[in-house]
Amino acid sequence: MTWWRRSAFIRYAVVGALGFVLGGTGGILAAGTIPGANGLLTACYYAPLTNSQGGGSDSNDGHRRPGDMRLVTDASQCQRDEKAITFNQQGPKGDAGLTGATGPTGATGVAGATGTTGPTGAAGSAGPSGPAGAVGATGATGATGGSGASGSIGATGPTGATGATGATGPTGATGPAGPTGPKGPTGPQGPTGPTGVSVVTALEPVGAITVASNSFTRDNTSPIQVTAGRTYAVVIVSPAAGITYSWSVASGAVTGLSASGDSGTLAVAAAGSFTISVTATDATGPGAISQWTGLAYAAPLPPVIVAPALLTSGRSYPASVATRVGFIHQWQITNGTVTNPSSAGDSIAFVAGFADPSGTPRVLILAVVETNALGDTASSVAAANVYPAPVAETITVITAGATPVVGGNVTAGTTHSASVSARPGMSYQWFLVGGTPPSGSGTVAGSVARFDFVPSCGGPASCAGSLLVNEVNAIGDSVVSSVSLNIAP
Repeated sequence: MTWWRRSAFIRYAVVGALGFVLGGTGGILAAGTIPGANGLLTACYYAPLTNSQGGGSDSNDGHRRPGDMRLVTDASQCQRDEKAITFNQQGPKGDAGLTGATGPTGATGVAGATGTTGPTGAAGSAGPSGPAGAVGATGATGATGGSGASGSIGATGPTGATGATGATGPTGATGPAGPTGPKGPTGPQGPTGPTGVSVVTALEPVGAITVASNSFTRDNTSPIQVTAGRTYAVVIVSPAAGITYSWSVASGAVTGLSASGDSGTLAVAAAGSFTISVTATDATGPGAISQWTGLAYAAPLPPVIVAPALLTSGRSYPASVATRVGFIHQWQITNGTVTNPSSAGDSIAFVAGFADPSGTPRVLILAVVETNALGDTASSVAAANVYPAPVAETITVITAGATPVVGGNVTAGTTHSASVSARPGMSYQWFLVGGTPPSGSGTVAGSVARFDFVPSCGGPASCAGSLLVNEVNAIGDSVVSSVSLNIAP
């Protein structure tokens, strides 16, 4: 059996909130079945009996000395020259642990085999006839018709009187010309001239569009970048008069292409690549198709903040959000300080700020912003209450006559009072080794917490004892203060 030697004071270590392990110069006590099932520590305190009590006159008994103490599993194991002492071992229940992080997503299954090619579709109906060609050039002029017939000869003038044969009279005037003969028949039709050539100017394809005011040229090498679930304005750059424009989805998860004419809106349902196309059409028909490729990033979501809701001022606590690949998290805090690693990351440590001196809590606010690669954000906030922190108090001991106790020197069998300054929002638990009662909550009046006790050694010899007080705040955080007692008979 290991014995604990008496000294000027007995040290205590608080285990949990109110548990104790005795320590000293004699060694270390094995736990075994200690504490018992009821959560108490039991010790046997050696106080040798005098001759009148049936004991010997020698204060030493083998290796034991007056004031030695040993831990036992039950008070029945104490000998008649030993006094049984019990200690409350069980402390307050600790806070619940943090929820573990979500496990990683399983690997994607193997893609199924490609299905067989479906039958060829029926031929489409014939397209409309092309426009009529221009009118051919005028044919060559036909040959000139033949000349009309000569007019008839005019009538003979009357015969002159027979006279002397005079000189031959002058030749009579030529009679008037006869009427023009009828027109000759039309000559044969000349050959048809060659067919004229129809000239059509090719329609230029759409050269560029803008998405959310960012310009992208046809067959772009730098993809359009959007966030899934968001809606963006799309506009054709430099549309032409008399041209109509048709928009369509070539591939990808585009679910919100709502555009007609030279503008509209674009939305992509899920992250991944996509392709959209635009066709220009005029009176001669559609022109070449223009295409643009794009990439949609996953949308940020309001993160779920995991952090304790009840805090003690000045103490450090963890906070975290779930990790999402491709996103960063930025933290902000009100009435506190982020200490590790910094204000960025999936998890941080922070120190709770101030509490109200009256004992009522103050609010601490944690905020976190989730941002994707395009700078789109979503945010969450969480609130917690900050309570005043317990502190070590100075224990003052006085006698029943209000005489201050100096150096812890008290007298066995007489009533003493111990006190500390009481602070709002705190409770006090007292523990006595070497007297009665062994523990209690005492009384609190105004700004003073008080505990009345009677020191005792269990025999005529002097002994050492101690008095402890545990200051506990509203959420169970505590600090223990102690004073050593020298108990005289």
